Amino acid sequence: MKIEPHVVVITHSSVSRAASLLREAGYLVTKSTPELAGSQPEAEALIVDLQWFELVLWLDEQVDDDRLLIVAPTAVSRKGVMPRTISPLNLEDDLVSAVDRIVADQRIAAYGKQQVA
Repeated sequence: MKIEPHVVVITHSSVSRAASLLREAGYLVTKSTPELAGSQPEAEALIVDLQWFELVLWLDEQVDDDRLLIVAPTAVSRKGVMPRTISPLNLEDDLVSAVDRIVADQRIAAYGKQQVA
């Protein structure tokens, strides 16, 4: 089991505050564009930091994924599911804790699958 959690920040921005905060917190961070986001199956969390219109279009094409955390000014709902959302205004205060929870959930689920197998 790897110790350093891998997080992918999905953005078009060359500078990402989310990526910087997560690196400072000890996460291995990879940046990806929305077009390549599906090629990151090993990531334990996917942080989506896109402009509103692009975010809505991208979410319409995605399947449900418990690893998602959306950076947006308001919560978004798609197909009756509300992914975890964090406001850009609360990024410094809440991002690392929210990602910690996603990573913990992923590791608990993976451990449970190993016990069943």
